[in-house]
Amino acid sequence: MPMDARVAVLLAVLQGITEWLPVSSSAHLVIAQHAFGVENPVLFDTVVHLGTVTSVIVMTRRRLAAIASQTLAVLTRRRPLARSPEARLALHVLFATVPIVIVGLALEGLIVGSFESLPVVAAALPLTGLVLLTTAHRGGRRRRTTPRSAVVIGLFQACALIPGISRSGMSISAGLHSGLTRRDAAEFSFLLAIPAILGAGALQFMRASSGDVTVEPLPLLLGYTVSAVVGYVFLRVLLRIVVRDGLHRFANYCFGLAAAVWLVLLL
Repeated sequence: MPMDARVAVLLAVLQGITEWLPVSSSAHLVIAQHAFGVENPVLFDTVVHLGTVTSVIVMTRRRLAAIASQTLAVLTRRRPLARSPEARLALHVLFATVPIVIVGLALEGLIVGSFESLPVVAAALPLTGLVLLTTAHRGGRRRRTTPRSAVVIGLFQACALIPGISRSGMSISAGLHSGLTRRDAAEFSFLLAIPAILGAGALQFMRASSGDVTVEPLPLLLGYTVSAVVGYVFLRVLLRIVVRDGLHRFANYCFGLAAAVWLVLLL
């Protein structure tokens, strides 16, 4: 059925809460959209993801300004790359983004189809839970990524193109296993979300503009605004959880949600 304003707000709140928590926002959207009978959900999913990426841009705006300043200085040869840690960070974000671009373009048809499949969600959520369990008591002392660790984190993030695999869970877990501190693993994951989500959003908007997909503007506007506000709040919540408690506490939630979905599918 067409999406009304109340459903749009509910889905946007769900997206804002689950985008940053390591429980796969895409999985929750797929489940909720099936429950409400939402048709053609891809464009709305893209809009609410853009809302949550707006929240991370606002939260990291000072860091992004420093990255832009140092990168410009390096490009104009006013400052060497070796003395520009924020410019090197930008380069590492670029390295980490390459895997998701390659996988996303190569498997676009399969990925888009998986966003309407509850069995895919139910199969993928336990994988997220298993990865989260491996992070118990993890957290190194390194403050910066290396080119190699950035690529590894990017490979983990690329797995999250499948609904049920948490982008934040996979990328933060990979950062922890590479020896980053909990805070720095989380912050690198936040920065990595920006090009990944913006790129996917741009691609989906181009697809929508060339097709016959029609969506009422009000649900899109509400979805973007609500997901941005709620996402900003829960971005800070996740950072506190990662630093204080770790990600492994969310594993049981992923297992439980997967079991509930399988139960519904099999009954």
